[in-house]
Amino acid sequence: MTNQSLTEAKKLIAEGKTDKDTGGLYLYRALRGLPKNGALIKFLSEEGNRQLVQKAENYYIGEQQRNMPKVDEELFFAIDERTIM
Repeated sequence: MTNQSLTEAKKLIAEGKTDKDTGGLYLYRALRGLPKNGALIKFLSEEGNRQLVQKAENYYIGEQQRNMPKVDEELFFAIDERTIM
């Protein structure tokens, strides 16, 4: 599922669909599903992609995470590296 989200994100971003509900959503979903994925890390290192995922993250985490179910609905599990000790 994570690889599918990354593939869809790459496709949408290449088409110029970079808002929080298209490419940004799929990219953030891939990050939540498998943050250590090599292909994802490489893609995030490209110019502008880290900012895109940051914008999506800010939107979906905002308002006491009210919008997070939309991100996590297709994932079997989510990894939030910020809360792992």
